[in-house]
Amino acid sequence: MFELLNRGVNVVRSAFVVTCKIINAVFDDVDILAELNEWGPVFTLWSNSEDKLGGTLSGVAKAIEKCYVALQELVSYTGFTLLFWSIT
Repeated sequence: MFELLNRGVNVVRSAFVVTCKIINAVFDDVDILAELNEWGPVFTLWSNSEDKLGGTLSGVAKAIEKCYVALQELVSYTGFTLLFWSIT
């Protein structure tokens, strides 16, 4: 009986640890989103003020924007999935 209870506690603890890791990863991604959202306009403005590096800096700004959009979709999907799991 005690062994069965111990196994059940270990399963719940493992599920809790995995859930905490996922939530921490989502929060890390949200922090990165905030940073990408700040850096994109910086590179855009910088590219407008540079003659020789303008094209390269504009490319960096576009790459940052693409990363921002992709990460935003991932965070949105992950958040929706976690919400769905918590309801079911």
